[in-house]
Amino acid sequence: MFLRRHIETWNRASPLATQFDHRINKKMVHSAFAQFTSFEDLQPAAGYFGVVDWEGDDFVVNGWMHTPFTNEFDTFVLYLNRRLVGVAAPEMAAVESDETAHRAGHRLFSFHLAKTKDVQDFSRVEVVGFAGDLPLRRLTTCFRRDLDTHVPTPPEHLMYRVTGNRNGKVVKEAGLRCMSNFLDALGRYRDLSSVRSLLDWGCGCGRVTVHLMDFLSRYEHLQIQGCDIDGEAITWCNEHLPAGNFQHVDPYPPLPWPDGSFDVVVSCSVFTHLSEELQQLWLQEIKRIMTPGGIFLASINSHFPGGDVPAPGISDETLDTMMDGIAPAGYYRGTVQSKTYTNGSWSNAFDILAFIENGIEGVQDLLVMSKPYAAG
Repeated sequence: MFLRRHIETWNRASPLATQFDHRINKKMVHSAFAQFTSFEDLQPAAGYFGVVDWEGDDFVVNGWMHTPFTNEFDTFVLYLNRRLVGVAAPEMAAVESDETAHRAGHRLFSFHLAKTKDVQDFSRVEVVGFAGDLPLRRLTTCFRRDLDTHVPTPPEHLMYRVTGNRNGKVVKEAGLRCMSNFLDALGRYRDLSSVRSLLDWGCGCGRVTVHLMDFLSRYEHLQIQGCDIDGEAITWCNEHLPAGNFQHVDPYPPLPWPDGSFDVVVSCSVFTHLSEELQQLWLQEIKRIMTPGGIFLASINSHFPGGDVPAPGISDETLDTMMDGIAPAGYYRGTVQSKTYTNGSWSNAFDILAFIENGIEGVQDLLVMSKPYAAG
């Protein structure tokens, strides 16, 4: 919540905007920055994009990354569609109170590209933090010029219910980041052209689904569906996102699809609100509706305040009231779980292909899983 309250202040106040622009000299063109290509192999950063948009004639990209424990960023490098377009020095984030002292390792980045022609209508945006010539971490998102005009904005109360934010632009940009993160990970294990059916499980008001539908529309055979326990959100999706098919589902299994219905299932910030018992029930149910070899991508939260997650590796006691009146009493939680616990517990249902720390929006972790071919 601190980030949401202060991001606009960072956007306006960062002095980097006047110190650096996108001038790339000949030395930079032949530097390690320009030669860097291993984006997918670089660990995502804990961090956040504040602005990725046009401001007048300038294309502006800013936000923050958390400094790794072993090295200190000395350069941030901006890539558009994998092309080097900007280099900037980090700015230290202000620590405004004892409550925000944990942000002391955060470093701000800001790029203003004046009258650039590098930005396409749909562009891939990546910021990589370097220490010398060594790339340390990356943040990835996408930019779409038609975000305001083409992507419907859900009612404020539906957005707030699932994100804690009523700003339509912020919510739609967050959904775009999630989509980018999901498809990056999926593309490493599955040819997108081979996917016939995809389910956004826990889609809410479609903040991720809408971008999946638009980006994957090139594959005419691909059917995209969404489901959620929020019936009002599902009604809105069916009325405003006609390219998809959305279903209201119960808070407990089973789902209304037969065995082996989906090649891919994605789930953003759902397991972060389920108890250990419910997680296991839903893992088995999602496994049931997936095709053998199908890919399941789901986010979790492994960042426990103050240190490691207590034994046995999952903390699910904290109640979350955001879905009161939609979910049954006591259903919705604030769940944190360790990598070790998750890899062990979830492997009862799926083969764990990857655990990507900070893999969703630089905030939550992303698990990439596959349904075993021998599974029933």
